[in-house]
Amino acid sequence: MTTQEAGKAISSLDIQQNTSAFLSMIDECKLTRNEIRLTLKIIEMMRFGNLVKTSWASVGESLGIKRNNMTRHLKALKEAHILIEDDGGNVFLNPQIIAKGKILGGKKKK
Repeated sequence: MTTQEAGKAISSLDIQQNTSAFLSMIDECKLTRNEIRLTLKIIEMMRFGNLVKTSWASVGESLGIKRNNMTRHLKALKEAHILIEDDGGNVFLNPQIIAKGKILGGKKKK
């Protein structure tokens, strides 16, 4: 097996494990259809380190979710620990669900 083939095999395994973890999370948290749609939109737009910086009103508008329902869905995602808010008000997608780039506190490889 070449290095490139090994890398593809690892990537494929990572994708399978992440997909399985994501589907388990959806089942365990009993997410609604709109909460699943919102989570997928957040994954699509999150920045490296899992930071989510956005106007929730515009996200709701793009998904066809009314403002009061967006508030309820965001609260549900925070209670399910899918979204994490730090003391500064920054919102992150829980890295145990999916990670994009270097997660806070990680060490740089040399």
